[in-house]
Amino acid sequence: MSVSQTEIEIGHLIKPEAVQQDFSTPGWLVLFGAMGLLALWLIIRMVRRYWKNRYRREALQALGHIESRFRQGGNGPEAIQNTNRLLKQVAITAYGRGLVAPLFGPEWLSFLNQKMSNQVFPEQETLSLFNFHIYQKEVSSQTKPLVAAFIQQSKKWIHGHEL
Repeated sequence: MSVSQTEIEIGHLIKPEAVQQDFSTPGWLVLFGAMGLLALWLIIRMVRRYWKNRYRREALQALGHIESRFRQGGNGPEAIQNTNRLLKQVAITAYGRGLVAPLFGPEWLSFLNQKMSNQVFPEQETLSLFNFHIYQKEVSSQTKPLVAAFIQQSKKWIHGHEL
């Protein structure tokens, strides 16, 4: 069988018409509609998350002011009190007054550590800050790093506590 005989038997190949790229078909309209709804849902979700976490941004800003006052020679016990008060306000906002308001001392620290995936506040150091150093007029030079660490730990907690 020669090549010319095969051509004769098969005949000429007929090329199909080109497929039109027209976006007016129903499938494209459904796809674009679904993509639009998905984009709208994502935008609404991002806006809700932004507003839901507003209290975190405000608390971190307030904690920044507390930290800057402490670093500029501020009173250590005052920084401990203000930071603890701020933590309490954030926890009340996130978890409700009925659950958070009665907590203090070891129960308070345990609650804070439970709301993180890892323990942020070492209980012995933090309890010594609460129980002893908060009543001093000024913290010693040995205690200042503990106060600074407490402020940093509070930042981590405010930023990363789970709802």
